Amino acid sequence: MTMPIPRTTKSEIDHGVTEHSTVHVACCVDDEYVKGAAVTLVSAARNLGERRTLHVELVDGGISEVGFENLQRTCEVAGVRLRRHRLDLKRLNQLPVSHHISHAAYIRLLLAEVLPKDLDRVLYLDGDLLVLDDIGRLYDESLEGHWAAAVPDIACPYIDATRVVPNLRQCGPYMATYRPVSNYRELRLRPEQPYFNSGVMLIDLDQWRRQDLASQFLGCLDEHAESVWCWDQYALNVVLAERWKVLPLRWNCGGHLYEYHSSNATPFPEDESRTAFTQPAIVHFTTKDKPWHSGYEHPHRSTFYEYLDQTAWEGWRPTADRKRLASWWSSQCEGFQKQAIISFRKWQLRLGWESPS
Repeated sequence: MTMPIPRTTKSEIDHGVTEHSTVHVACCVDDEYVKGAAVTLVSAARNLGERRTLHVELVDGGISEVGFENLQRTCEVAGVRLRRHRLDLKRLNQLPVSHHISHAAYIRLLLAEVLPKDLDRVLYLDGDLLVLDDIGRLYDESLEGHWAAAVPDIACPYIDATRVVPNLRQCGPYMATYRPVSNYRELRLRPEQPYFNSGVMLIDLDQWRRQDLASQFLGCLDEHAESVWCWDQYALNVVLAERWKVLPLRWNCGGHLYEYHSSNATPFPEDESRTAFTQPAIVHFTTKDKPWHSGYEHPHRSTFYEYLDQTAWEGWRPTADRKRLASWWSSQCEGFQKQAIISFRKWQLRLGWESPS
């Protein structure tokens, strides 16, 4: 028999959540990300404030029974309540995917439809995070009338960075792109408008349901298919434009943070960048290569394994194989290409010429 899960009431949200409250988290996971999701949830539970509980709504994007059983056992040991939701992905099959992204990335667009109707707020977490601070503080954040709260994408923090970032010559060469919504003028978006990463989002599910945002997201992807970049993030940033609250950078420190040479060479204020470097609350392994892949390098890689050893995958480590060696060579080629782009952008910026990327 399924035990009822206590809900955080609307009154608690409006007036401040009590120390006994539950933190409701949603994750969308497939088999490729199941180990990463285990680390995400265990690290979140271990760093949760006292006398608070973590309840997870897991949307199954293609998890094997063995993978789910291991994740379930991990959550039981960590004191995390886990509820599984199955979803027919056929509705998402026409949407484009590339690189390491599968159709599971689009599931978060449908959360308001998939999750229980009596749940009015949820903290969405990707399956490739390392949580190092109390996410209860994030869950308690007032949305101030916004439909979501998120962190600007460290790799491309504005709709048009060339119009906003004062130190573009220092950080521009290392950005993923200057204009993540290439048709922003057609959409009448302001160039100085922040652009967020969808890996950590505090969501007002009531508003998402009232506004039927799931249909708006999918409609946006269909209507502007030729301009879509970064999959679900295009729809989220277009539809939620002006309706999301900006959270501090430390709550979603993407891998691109370490592309920049120093805290004063990022597109963010130096004090905020320094805090992200030295005191990250959530580390996000955003690149194609992940900690569960062989040869992966990241400043927080060893901490990831420390938490992995607190899961059902205790002692597991990636090993090199022919497939991963091919992937390694592909990464090397991508690295050469990236360096070429960086050099070209430096040349552009020296000449005062910033073109779309």
